[in-house]
Amino acid sequence: MNRLRAGVLKPFFGSGEGYIAGKRDLRLDYLRGYCIFVMTLTHLGLASPLIFVTGGSRFLINAAEVFFFISGFTIGLIAVGRPLGQQVTSRLARAWLIYRYVVLFSFLLTALLSLEMFREYSRGELTGWMIRIVTLKEGAFDMDILIAYVIYVALAPLALWGLDRQRARLVLGAVLCVYVMTQLKPEAMSLEVSAFRHLAANSPLFFGAVVLGYHRQAVGAWWQSHRAGRVVDAVVVTVGVVLFIGFVLDYGDNEAVQEFLGSFVVREFLMPPHSLLIVFVYLRILWLLTTRLWPLLRRLGGWLFMPFGQDSMFAYCMQAGLIVWFHQLDTPIGEDSHVVLRLAGEAAVVGLMLGAVLLRQWLGRGFGTDNQRAWMRRHLLNMLIWASLAMMVVLMILLSEPGGWWWA
Repeated sequence: MNRLRAGVLKPFFGSGEGYIAGKRDLRLDYLRGYCIFVMTLTHLGLASPLIFVTGGSRFLINAAEVFFFISGFTIGLIAVGRPLGQQVTSRLARAWLIYRYVVLFSFLLTALLSLEMFREYSRGELTGWMIRIVTLKEGAFDMDILIAYVIYVALAPLALWGLDRQRARLVLGAVLCVYVMTQLKPEAMSLEVSAFRHLAANSPLFFGAVVLGYHRQAVGAWWQSHRAGRVVDAVVVTVGVVLFIGFVLDYGDNEAVQEFLGSFVVREFLMPPHSLLIVFVYLRILWLLTTRLWPLLRRLGGWLFMPFGQDSMFAYCMQAGLIVWFHQLDTPIGEDSHVVLRLAGEAAVVGLMLGAVLLRQWLGRGFGTDNQRAWMRRHLLNMLIWASLAMMVVLMILLSEPGGWWWA
């Protein structure tokens, strides 16, 4: 019996074979890519027939929450043994990179797909719109998750400072205080940015994961040497199964339970304690499943999820752009279309994303010299941002009617 329990409930922090490549844990890439895939189908809005894979937007956990947790865990993991100054520089550089992605895609998607605003907006309104994008108070479709990510990553050095000083309890205490204050006064703790989620209420997912990743070895040693680890896993799996059955049965049509457990809006915005606990339960189950079923899962979805997970920022921005263009084309495919058409629409978007990611990876390996590729990585994004700004100035001039702000 003990052997069976050890096999089925393998410790979360145990060493693994097959999913460790050098210093990289491929399970993190796989789950990150899976999150990108789920967000794509959910945001596409075609009532995906693959809801048993994605969970839609009604399940007790969604892809964005998994994405935040994995991102925080990875930051903590790679910070171990590195000088604090190097960690801080790396995180701020990452936040700056994500910020530029957000600004670029917000400018491009909003400007190109809303050309009428150049005719209707006054000069002051257009200037205000650009300022709101630069200050993250407004973003293009689907950019709210990246806006939240920018802020979390920019604040990560504070947590890393505490961890470097061996003050993990201080970091966790600060996160807990912010969370409690948010539950008591959510409006007072809200940041005026274009993010549907309440960033302070969701912060335990990210910053708790940073602490967990940083102390992975210590927690792992405890988990493997204490029977309590297996007991916790057994309880987590039992609770997760019961909640899943309740979700499938729609909680017996009990409206009070449905509202308590299934309110997507409440969970996304406020993340009350019971919702946060349920999210942690399913994060644990996801990791257990990925660990125990790794060979099967990699054969089934590795060809898709691994490329997405290893280039997640580019893949996410691609899905945001492709989804906007898909809806702008006024395709005859909608949530009421035949299941085959909906699957075809989803396959087209996901296929284009995969092709773009693979092409980018191929160019990154085979285009030019090492110095040329390094130069492109440093400067290409800035060049695209300035080009998009110049394009918008041209559009303002060409599309503004005589008598409008340009001609005044």
